[in-house]
Amino acid sequence: MKVSRTYEQLPQLLLQLGLANDEDALLREAVPSARDLLGIDRIGIWKLCPEAQRMHGTFGIDEEGQLRDERHSSYSISADSGGFSARIVKDQLWELIEESKSQRTPAFRLAQGDLGDHTGRTVGKGDRATVSLWGGRAVRGFLFCDNLLTHRPIGNEKIAQLLVLCAAIGQNLDRIEALDKLRKTTLRLERERSLTRSVIDTVDEVVFARDINGRYIFANEAWRRMNPCIEIWPVADKTLEEVFSPEEAGERRGRDRRVIEAGGLFREVHSSYFNGVSNRVIENNGYPVRDADGSIFAVAYVLRDITDEVNHRNELQVQKELAETALRTKANFIAVMNHELRTPLNTIFGPLEFLEDTELDEDQREMVLIAQESSRHLLRVVENILDIARIEEGRLEAHCETFSLADFLQERMNPLRNLAESKGLYLQIHLEENIPSEIWSDEYLLSRILINLVGNSLKFTRTGGVTIRARREKPYLKIEVIDTGIGIPEEEHQRLFRAFEQAQSKGGSKIRGTGLGLAICKELTECLGGTISLTSEEGKGSCFTLMLPFEGAEIRRPESGL
Repeated sequence: MKVSRTYEQLPQLLLQLGLANDEDALLREAVPSARDLLGIDRIGIWKLCPEAQRMHGTFGIDEEGQLRDERHSSYSISADSGGFSARIVKDQLWELIEESKSQRTPAFRLAQGDLGDHTGRTVGKGDRATVSLWGGRAVRGFLFCDNLLTHRPIGNEKIAQLLVLCAAIGQNLDRIEALDKLRKTTLRLERERSLTRSVIDTVDEVVFARDINGRYIFANEAWRRMNPCIEIWPVADKTLEEVFSPEEAGERRGRDRRVIEAGGLFREVHSSYFNGVSNRVIENNGYPVRDADGSIFAVAYVLRDITDEVNHRNELQVQKELAETALRTKANFIAVMNHELRTPLNTIFGPLEFLEDTELDEDQREMVLIAQESSRHLLRVVENILDIARIEEGRLEAHCETFSLADFLQERMNPLRNLAESKGLYLQIHLEENIPSEIWSDEYLLSRILINLVGNSLKFTRTGGVTIRARREKPYLKIEVIDTGIGIPEEEHQRLFRAFEQAQSKGGSKIRGTGLGLAICKELTECLGGTISLTSEEGKGSCFTLMLPFEGAEIRRPESGL
């Protein structure tokens, strides 16, 4: 049986097409070679978009036998197209696509009729064939051909050859696409690897990994600095025995085993040479690395120099111990102050009051009053310091009970009334009718607040006096301490409630005192669940307002510090 020349040369063409590395080279070679080998007048290949709604031109042979670049052309197959495929109805193309998918081979349609040029103008009649380019997974496009010039029929032999050629073109298109994806993936992985390596090489930590056989996978520049005596670099693909002495290699293999046995993060701390300095404290963090099925195939390490952290931690421990010692000393001091100062001061008041009731001349009485005032002032200072100590230690708590506000004010304000009268001032108490017979609060804390507020008001009042006014404004008890003193500039109002802060006189100098009273009042008021505020006008007096909750309001423990 005689074999045609075409069949003899077709394998050579298919082999040649298999050498193409990109689509343009493949199709530029396929179109003229197919025309010459198969003896077809006009031929063109169109690629099908992935969504299978449009075709894009590639290369074709026109009626003048010239190779045309039709890559700029695009036609929709969702409607009848013009140009080269003007006579091919969309339904036929979709039939070819479905037939190729079903049979998983190229499919064809052969027809006779009018033939057009590349502009769509009818130029003659003849056979035309349309063959799908099946690549093994999908239809990649179509080959259109006809015999416009020679009018030779496209017989079964040509159709068989076209099917073989289109199968090869489709498979090569699949191959080139896969190669392109592989190249892109390889490039992306290389870039990611390069980026990762650059990042790892710039960090101060030592980073490296070994497989389970003790062979290095990678090591960063910090590893090299940590091991300046190692002459082998890079160490990738080198075993532990090739890099270290047998003893050192065995020690590192033992560490690898411990990480693998741990199955997770394994941390060790040891002394080592690091970045040119010996006896550094190194934190060695080992991690087992697993593949997709969970098997450990490598061990990765991150080594950090934590010498400074350890030294800082030790220094903090020393400072903590010093602070605890200071706190104990402070507590002892407060205890001594409470016993050695407040107790003697309280015993002074009795003799002074007894002495005041005896027959004294004017100078003696004045000296007694000075002694009483000074003793009370010193006692207030001592009690303020004790209150601050309790607040800082978080030991100040409200212990509420019911008591008569009227009796409370008369009793606790009586010493201050005597002080006011000695200065030629008044101290008045006004309770409105809506005040209940008894209130629920902490007598000691409320006493400390009012003694500080009234004491301050008397201190800075030269004429007039101080008035304590109380009334109920649901759900609060409102207590106001109003004086006719020197007043406080508005810009200093908020600052006065901070510890050791004082208002300034008109001359700019600070008024003498510890600057603790109002800060303590604020903390004690908040401990009772209330608020304190100030309204004042310089030269016209001040008004301190307490808003304290009645029954059921939350009483809190104050935070440490002022």
